[in-house]
Amino acid sequence: MLKTNTWSTPAALTTKAGWAKLKSTITLALGVFAAGCSGAQVNLESQFPTPLLEPIPLHAGIVLTDELLNYNYSEEIKGSGQFNIHIGGAQGNMFNRLGEGLFSEYTVLEKLASSDSVDAILLPEIMQMQMALPRQTRSEYFEVWMRYRFNFYDNEANLIGSWDLPAYGKANQNDYRGDDAGLKAAAISACRDAMAFFSLNFQSEAVAGRWAAGEKGTPAILTKAENTAESTTVTTADEKPAGDTADNTADNTGVAQLEAEQVPEPVTGAKEQETKEQKTKVQEQAAAIEPLAE
Repeated sequence: MLKTNTWSTPAALTTKAGWAKLKSTITLALGVFAAGCSGAQVNLESQFPTPLLEPIPLHAGIVLTDELLNYNYSEEIKGSGQFNIHIGGAQGNMFNRLGEGLFSEYTVLEKLASSDSVDAILLPEIMQMQMALPRQTRSEYFEVWMRYRFNFYDNEANLIGSWDLPAYGKANQNDYRGDDAGLKAAAISACRDAMAFFSLNFQSEAVAGRWAAGEKGTPAILTKAENTAESTTVTTADEKPAGDTADNTADNTGVAQLEAEQVPEPVTGAKEQETKEQKTKVQEQAAAIEPLAE
């Protein structure tokens, strides 16, 4: 007997509702897969709290450069796509809040320049930034590392010193949907960490303390006159000008003549006889004196 196999369609797919549900599931799966390969575009425009501290009695000028306000971190991760974190968008609000909480008065400056309207100048920079996804570190966290550099200047724009400050932020992937939201939360956490570290350690940082006390910096460029003065060769005791050679020769000749005059002539001939006679005479006088002494 010939045995025939028959294929049956699941009941769930025989209706329009079943096909629609399957199509929705496939679309969602493809969307998740595509999202995992498309990277993330993160724009940071966050509001930060003002630190609650005793303000330092100082009118600080805070320079927010275009490089800082437009700072963008970009990285391509194999299998995950292109990631861009525009963290510069949060720096304006961040440093305004720091200025309000840390100093008795502050002014935002667009560039570094001498200013009589402030007591001292602070110029922050982002020197380095890194990020990591949970699937890279096999953990549950999005992570962001940053390194700030705070440059301290007097009000004449002379550098006093710099302070490098690390910052770190993370966000649990279970609390956020997608890479964009997770990385944004981690980046904001890193900015908050930098604010806290800067505020709490400001007074104990040596260069910050000198800056707040009114120390003056060293001009970056010496004037032409100063350079000329520094390059002038100082004549030492061993070095004599060429014009002194004749005088030295004359002095040496005179000394030689004087020494020659002081050297006694050798006693020979008649002078030797004269010396012997003088010696004999002295001996005779001494013999005559001895009896008188007795």
